[in-house]
Amino acid sequence: MSAAFPCAVLVIRRGGEVRRLAAVATANTTAGAVGPVLGGLLTEWAGWRAVFWVNLPVMLVALVLAWRAIGPDERRQRNGMNLDPLGVPLFAAAVVALLDLMLGRSWPAAVVLVVAATGFLWWERRAAAPFVDVRALAAAPGLVPVLGTFVLFNLAYYGAFYGLPSWLQNTLGYDAAAAGLLVMPIAASSVVVTVAGGRVAGRWTLPLSGCLLLIGVAALATFGPGTPAWLIVLDGVVLGIPYGLCNLGLQRLMYERAPERMSGVVAGLFQSARYVGAILAVGVVGAIGALRPLALVMTVVAAAVIGVLAFDLRRSGSSGVASPGQDPGRTLWARP
Repeated sequence: MSAAFPCAVLVIRRGGEVRRLAAVATANTTAGAVGPVLGGLLTEWAGWRAVFWVNLPVMLVALVLAWRAIGPDERRQRNGMNLDPLGVPLFAAAVVALLDLMLGRSWPAAVVLVVAATGFLWWERRAAAPFVDVRALAAAPGLVPVLGTFVLFNLAYYGAFYGLPSWLQNTLGYDAAAAGLLVMPIAASSVVVTVAGGRVAGRWTLPLSGCLLLIGVAALATFGPGTPAWLIVLDGVVLGIPYGLCNLGLQRLMYERAPERMSGVVAGLFQSARYVGAILAVGVVGAIGALRPLALVMTVVAAAVIGVLAFDLRRSGSSGVASPGQDPGRTLWARP
């Protein structure tokens, strides 16, 4: 997945078929939303091993489709491997330390995270062929806010998405299959909205997604043992809408703001932002446990998402739609 998304963005950008970006967003959103729900059903019906076995036929089909649909890569002159021998291990050490920190080994993991992250930033500013060109990343207008917003958004969303099934099983007594079905509306609405959002996205897309995320996670704080199933389903629909809209809107902003030569790297960082947010959500869910305090924390994070989006869109003036007479294939978020 980490390699597939950047490659897809590169193929689209080189081919000039910007409209296909919505299809990539749809596939990305579908996988992220349906995967955990399907995993819960498979675990209940066929055991935890089924979660891994089901990937084999899926990957075989994907391999055949990629082989048939994607043409050969352009030929480029090779000037060595151009690997960053220090940046890659420093980046990996920082990510592993973050994972370790989420598992509760606070002091050693925190030290490694600070040292590795600081060393990574120091080295990448000086490397001849950096793993991540942090200078260019900082110089590109608006890229860092996009990545930071995506981390916060996924932290709030997955905090609710992971915390809700646990509450359904531990507090209300549902089994894994029933809990998975109750959160299925989150996945369904996110996919529908992603498909529709690719055609009607505008200036309202990101602010609306932030407000709906805030409403959805705040509503979880009111849930209790007597909460009816229909209200859980309704809140799931509300939570699924911002996942589709925000993923699509931020992906478009990422595409617009990334320099063409950095498309693959920025797309990889965009996916990394998703995973970092999800990883942090797992840690927060494990540390807090109870749904109500978890929902309150995620409400604060969702409010931060709205604040960052409002500040960034006001500063950049992004409108979300092409201006009259403008080729939508050249830009997706035109300046007014």
